[in-house]
Amino acid sequence: MPLGERGLGDVLLALGLVQALADATGAGAELHYQGPRPRLMRRCAQAMRTSRSDGEHVVGTEHASRTAFRAVPERPQAWLDVLDDERVEVHAALPMRYYLAAEQSLGLRLPAGRAPLPAFRSNEERRPFHVVFVSATSWPSRKDYGAQGFARIAGVLAERRPAPWTFTLITSADADA
Repeated sequence: MPLGERGLGDVLLALGLVQALADATGAGAELHYQGPRPRLMRRCAQAMRTSRSDGEHVVGTEHASRTAFRAVPERPQAWLDVLDDERVEVHAALPMRYYLAAEQSLGLRLPAGRAPLPAFRSNEERRPFHVVFVSATSWPSRKDYGAQGFARIAGVLAERRPAPWTFTLITSADADA
């Protein structure tokens, strides 16, 4: 399954689809990532073998599958779960939208009860209050808040909770300074 063609941000959000694949195939199936970021994917909390290629980011299993999923951010709609007579839960975050779209396509009830957010093991020691903002997006004019926007978010966090905060901003290669 291709994990997005437009940028690192789309690839990271598509990991909800990878989680759906892992949940659908069971614990015994081994996932394999092939693409330009194997070192990053080796640190992903979702266990997978990796190999480098200059093409798309693709994740699959060792078994050929009849079902292929393409991670396109505009495709999966927001989902609603009716909780009771008065409450609904809105699943608008992209990782969960991918996960629920895969669940619908496969016709299987998958086990995740909340958004399968991407997680990565760090190469560094654990640093409490270290926040990493990823602005590498496929649609910078609409989704990249710029250094000033992320600085405002950091300022609000620091203002609301005094702590020894540190912030890192990961941008695309062609981002403004």
